[in-house]
Amino acid sequence: MTTRCLATPVFVVFCWLFLSTNVYAGETELHIARIRESTSGTSTAEVYTFSTTTSAFKQPTSVSITIDGQSVGSVRVTCPPPLPPANVSSVLAIDISGSMARGGPNIELARVAARAWIEALSDESECAITAFDNQALLAHDMSRDQTSLLGAVEKLVPRGGTSYDAGLLHPQGGAYALAERGQHRKVVVFLTDGQGGGASETFIAEAQQRGITVFCVSLGMPMPDVLRRLADESGGLWFDNVTTIAQARLAYERIHAAATGNGPCTVSWTTTATCEPMRTFRFISEGDTVTVQQEVADSLITGVRYNPPSVDAGEVRGSNVVRQTVFVKAKGGSLTVSAIQLDGPSTMTVRPPTLPQTLLPGDSLSFDVEVRPGDTVYTLGRVDIVTSPCTVPPYYIASGSPTRPPLRPTIKVLHPNGGERFRIGSNVSLRYSGVPPTADVVLEVSSDNGTTWKRVAEQARNGEYMWKAEGPEGDMYRLRASQTMKDDEQRRTTPLVTMTGDKVRDAIFSHDGRYVLIGGWEQLQRGRTTKYGQVRIRDAASGAEIHHLVDAGYHMVLHPDGKTVITYGENTVSRFDIASGKRLWNVGWKEMNDAKRVALSADGSRILYVAGWGDTTKVLDASNGTVISRIPRAGDDINFADMSSDGKLVAVCDVDSTVRVYDATTAALVRELRLPGIRKFYRAAFRPTGQHLITTGSDGTAVLWDRQSWTKVRDITQRQYVNDNTYVTFSPDGRSVVLENGKDRTSIFDVDGGSERVTIQRAAEPGGAFNATYSPDGRFVTLMGFYKASIFDASTGVMIRQVRRAEGVPAFAPAGDRVVTIVNESTAEIFALSPPMLQADVSDAPWSLYKPSARLRDLRFSTRLVGQSVDSVIVGAVVNTGLDTVIVEKLTIQGLQAAEFDVRSTVPIIVPPRDSVPVEYSFQPTRQGELAAKVVAFTSAGILDARITGRALNGLITAKGGSYDVGTHPSGTIVETHNDELVKNATDYPLTIRSFRWVDGDSSVLRAQYRGTEILPPSTSAAFDIVFSPRRVGNYSSRFAFDIKELHDPVYVTIYGQADSSVRLTDPTTFRGIMLPTAVTVPAGTITTAVHAIVGLQASAGITDNVSVVAGGIIPVPTRLFGAEGFDASMTYGYGLGVKTGFDVAKNVKFGGGYIIASSTYDQDFSDKIDSRITAHAVFTTAGYGTDDHRVNVWLGYAFKHHETAFEGSFDADATIVGLNADTRIADSWKICFEGVFMRTLTVVPLTITARTFGETWALDFGVTVTAIPASGATYGGVPLVPMVVWTKRW
Repeated sequence: MTTRCLATPVFVVFCWLFLSTNVYAGETELHIARIRESTSGTSTAEVYTFSTTTSAFKQPTSVSITIDGQSVGSVRVTCPPPLPPANVSSVLAIDISGSMARGGPNIELARVAARAWIEALSDESECAITAFDNQALLAHDMSRDQTSLLGAVEKLVPRGGTSYDAGLLHPQGGAYALAERGQHRKVVVFLTDGQGGGASETFIAEAQQRGITVFCVSLGMPMPDVLRRLADESGGLWFDNVTTIAQARLAYERIHAAATGNGPCTVSWTTTATCEPMRTFRFISEGDTVTVQQEVADSLITGVRYNPPSVDAGEVRGSNVVRQTVFVKAKGGSLTVSAIQLDGPSTMTVRPPTLPQTLLPGDSLSFDVEVRPGDTVYTLGRVDIVTSPCTVPPYYIASGSPTRPPLRPTIKVLHPNGGERFRIGSNVSLRYSGVPPTADVVLEVSSDNGTTWKRVAEQARNGEYMWKAEGPEGDMYRLRASQTMKDDEQRRTTPLVTMTGDKVRDAIFSHDGRYVLIGGWEQLQRGRTTKYGQVRIRDAASGAEIHHLVDAGYHMVLHPDGKTVITYGENTVSRFDIASGKRLWNVGWKEMNDAKRVALSADGSRILYVAGWGDTTKVLDASNGTVISRIPRAGDDINFADMSSDGKLVAVCDVDSTVRVYDATTAALVRELRLPGIRKFYRAAFRPTGQHLITTGSDGTAVLWDRQSWTKVRDITQRQYVNDNTYVTFSPDGRSVVLENGKDRTSIFDVDGGSERVTIQRAAEPGGAFNATYSPDGRFVTLMGFYKASIFDASTGVMIRQVRRAEGVPAFAPAGDRVVTIVNESTAEIFALSPPMLQADVSDAPWSLYKPSARLRDLRFSTRLVGQSVDSVIVGAVVNTGLDTVIVEKLTIQGLQAAEFDVRSTVPIIVPPRDSVPVEYSFQPTRQGELAAKVVAFTSAGILDARITGRALNGLITAKGGSYDVGTHPSGTIVETHNDELVKNATDYPLTIRSFRWVDGDSSVLRAQYRGTEILPPSTSAAFDIVFSPRRVGNYSSRFAFDIKELHDPVYVTIYGQADSSVRLTDPTTFRGIMLPTAVTVPAGTITTAVHAIVGLQASAGITDNVSVVAGGIIPVPTRLFGAEGFDASMTYGYGLGVKTGFDVAKNVKFGGGYIIASSTYDQDFSDKIDSRITAHAVFTTAGYGTDDHRVNVWLGYAFKHHETAFEGSFDADATIVGLNADTRIADSWKICFEGVFMRTLTVVPLTITARTFGETWALDFGVTVTAIPASGATYGGVPLVPMVVWTKRW
C-alpha cells in the first residue's frame, strides 16, 4: 500500500511516498502526510507514528531528516498535548458493487476492516454503516451497539455499479448525511475498489462545510485522484493498493488511531534551496524510515537569471564596437561565482568583476561584453559562469549575419547521443547546447540512420524539448538539431525556382525531393491540332530539365516503390520509370475521358481509376495495367470514389443519395450507406489505417463509419452553413482529418476521440476552399481556392504562406520544406516553407526505439434492464505478450453507444512481461436492444482495441432511480402507504414475476409487499404496500428484489424512511379557519372533506396549487325526530358551490378571493308551503399572514340575498360580511383556533373557539360558539353557548 500526499502551501506539490524496504507504507510505524515546503523560510510535514503491536497513535520522541543525502541540522517536533482518545461519530461507507466479489473476495477485506473499526470504538463513540453501488443502502444508522453493527456488516452483498455520489451525497443513505447528525467528531471512512466518478470539488466543499474528516481506502488499485484530493483537503489520510486482510485491518486500525487522536505531530525545518527540480527526503524516527521524492517549486531551485538573456551584436563593421553590460542575478538559493570564462573568437571580449563573489537570492553581479568588427558570417561565443554549489547554463554572444552559416559550428546534440533505448510512446528529453536560449532550433528524428528525417519540433528553445517517441521499432535512430536562419518577407514571397513549359497542368516532387515532375502537353500542327502529353523531369534546385517522359498523361501520382510514377490524362494511363524515362506499360479504352482522380493502394499493387463523365471507374493491376474490375455506377457520372489502403474495397459517391461500397476484385456490392436527410454524398474517404470510412453529404454532416460492421460511429461535424465544399483529407498517419466546418471555416479533428484539434477561420472569398491536402510529414495543410492556395501549420492553424495557383494542387516536397505550384498555364514555381539551416549537429551514434506487444480482450455483459448498472471485472483483460513492461496510459470507450459503458479501473496500469491484468468495466444501458462500443487502450505497446457489448431490455423500469422515500415520521408509529409508480413494465409483452423478496437493510422496520399478480402486463405498474414502523429515532432503508423470468438479473428497488421524535406535522385544515375560507388553497390533486356538528358537510378540491373548488351543505334532519311538536317541528337543509383562489404576495403573506352560490330552506311541519327559502350569491376577498405555526386571516365579502317567505312574501336583503380567524400551535399536533363573523342581516355575532388536534391527513376541532352577543344591540334570547365539533380528512 503506497501513500501519496498533496502539499499546497504557496505552490502545488505532488509527492510520492516509498518505503526503503516495502511498498506497503502502512506497515511501518512512521507515516508522513501533507508536506509543505514554503519560501517563507520554514517547511513542515505532518507525522504519524503508530505502535506496531496495537496500531495506537503515539508521539515520536525524535525525527531526523535528510535532504538529498544531507542531514538537516535543526528539526523541530511539535505535538499536541496528549489527551484521552476522542469519541467519534463515524460512518463506514463500503463499496458493494459487483466487482467487490473479486480479489479474495474484496468484500471480505471490507468486512475485516469494518470489524476492526467497530471493535476499536469507545463506549461513547457511535458508528453508522452505509453501502453503495449505483444507489445508497443504509445498512445501519448511528449506533453504539457493536453487535448490531457487526451483524449489519456481515449482511452486505456485492451487486450493481459504483457511484461515489451515492455513497457520499445521497440525502437519505449517503455518508455525509449520516455523519452530519453525529454527536461527536464527524468521520467518514470510504472504501472502494473501483472508479465511481463525481466532482472532487463538490465532495471537498460538502465535507468542509459539514465539518467532516474523510479517510479513504482503495482495494487493489491506486487511489483515484478524486478521493485522494478529498482525503487531503478534509484533513484525513488515504491508503491504496490494499490487497490482503492484514493490510486492510492495519489500515483501518491506523485510521481509527488518527481519527480519535488529538492530531498528528508537526515537524518543521528551515527551508533550503536545491539545484535539481526533484529532491529526496528521508524521515527517520525510532528506527523507521520513510523516503519521499518531491517535485520542487521553481522559486526554491538555485539558479541565475541573465539580463539581457543573450547578446546579438549583428554585423559589426568599420570602427564600430558593440558594448553590453550583462547582469547575473541569483534566485532560489545562494551561489558563489568563482570565474567567468569566454570561449569564442578574438573579436569578442569579456571583462568580469572581481571574483569570487557570493550572491544571496536576489543579489546581482555584472560583466562587460565587447564585440569588434570581424567576419560577417554568423559567429557564436560562449561564456561559462563557474559557480558552486550549483552549476548554471552558459551565456551566449552572437555576431555576424544570421543568414550565413558560422565558420565554427557550436550547436551540439546532448541526448540521445548514441546507445540509448526508449519505449515507443514514452516521453524522451531531446537536449542540445551551443546556441542562445532564445534561438529557434528545429529538431528532427531519423529512423534509418539519417537517410530520411521527420521534424518533431519547429521552434525548440532553452536547450530541451520533450518528445513523445513515435516511429517504427528499430535501432538506427538519430537526432538532428538545426539552428535556422532568420526568415524574412522577401524570402517568403520569392520563389526558389521558376520553371516554364507548354501547357503546364500538374507538378509534383520526386520521391526523394531532388526532382520536380511537370506534366503538360504540346500542341503541334500536323494537318490538324493534336495534343501530345509529356512529363518533364527537372532539377529541383536549379530548374534545369533532366529529361522527359513522352506520350505520358499530364496528371501524376508517385508509386510507393520510390522509383516509378503513374501518369494519366484524357486517353491514357501509363507507368514510367522516373530515372530512365522508360514507359513500363500504357493502357487506354474506347470510352476513356479525363479521369477525376487516380489513387493507389498502400502497397502499390492496385490503381483506382476514377472515371469522368460516361466512363467506368476501374481497378487496375499496377504491374501491367490490366483491368481487375469495373465498378458499376448509378448514372452517367459519379461525385467521388476512393480505394481502401489495402486495395480490397472501393467506395463510390454516386449522384444519388447513396454511398456504395464494392469489392475491388469482383466489383460485387458489399454495402449501401444512406443517412436520413442526405440527398447527395460528395466525398467518401477511407482512413489510411484501414478501419474507418468518412462520408460528407448535402446536409453538411461528416460521418465516421466502422468498416467491419458498417455502422455509424459518430458525427464528426455538423455544419450550419452547407455548400458543396465537403472535402475529406486524412493526415498521413490517419489520426487527424481535415473537414469543412462552417462558413469560411476549416477544422482538423481527432479521428479517434472526435475532438476538434485546430480551427482555421479563413478570410471570406468567392468559392471558399474546395480541397485540402496534407504534407507528407503531416506538418502542413494546404487549402485550395480558385486563384490561390493557403498553407497552414497543422498543429496551430497559423497560415505559413499563400501561393498563386492556376491549375492542379500545390505539391509538397517529401521533407515538407518546399512546395511546388502552377502559377499560370506555362509556369511552375517552387517556394520554401522552412528557413534554411544555419548550423546543425547529429547524434554521434544510433539509438533505439522498441515497441512492447500486448492485446486487449473483448467483453460481453449479461442482459440488463434499461436504467440498471452493473460492474464487471475482466480477468486478463490486458495481456502483455512481450518481454518489456507495458503501461496502459488511457482507457476510453468509443462509438455511438459509448455512453452505455464505462471504464472503472484507474490508469496508469502496469502490465509485467508475459503477464496480464484485470480491468473493471460497467454497463449502464439507457436504451433497449443490442448495444456495442469499442474499448480503446492507449498503451506503450500502441493503441489496442476490443469490442464491448451487452443486451438491454426496456422491461421493468424504475422511477426516481429505483428508490422511494416514505418520508419522516414519529418513532413508535406505524405508517402504511401504497405506491404504484416505482416499477412499471414498459415492454410490449407481459413479464412473469417469480418472486418479490427482501435482500438488504432492516426489514423489521421497512417492509414492502407486492400486490400484483404473477403476470405483469405491458404498460402496467406494480403496486406495493409499504409499512414503516420505526421503534426508535433514526434512518432506515431496505432493498428489495424482483426476480423476473425474462431477465438474467433481478430488479432492485430501495425504500428509505426516517424516524424523528419531534416531527412537526403540517395542519391539513389551513385552507379554512373553522368555517370561513382562508387565502390558503388545498394542494393540486387533493380533496379535503369536513363534517361540522354532524349535519354540516364541506369539501374542497385542488385544481391547481392556486385554484380550488368548494362545495358544502346541510343534511336535512327533521326536528320531530328529537321530540319537537307544533310550531317547533321543522326541517332545515341547504347547499353551496364555489371557487376560490390564493396566491403568495410576500413572505408569509397570502391573498385570495372567490365566488359562492348558496341556497338554504326552512320548512315547518304544520304548513304545506315552504316557510322560507334564501338564495345568495357572494363574492369575497381574503388575506392571511403567518405560517403553519401561527396564522391570522381577515375576510370581507358581500352577499346578494333573495328571500322568499310564506308570510312576508319576497324581498332582497343584501349584506356585507366581515370575518376574522386565527390559529396558533401549542404542541406538535395541537392548536388553539378562533373565528368571529359579522353580517348585517344576522341577529348575533358568533364567536367560536376550538382546540384542534391533527395528524398528517386528519384534524379534529372541538369547542364552543358564543351566540350571546347581539348584532344590533337588542337582547338575544337564544342559547348563549353552542358546542362545535368539526372532523376533517384530506384524501
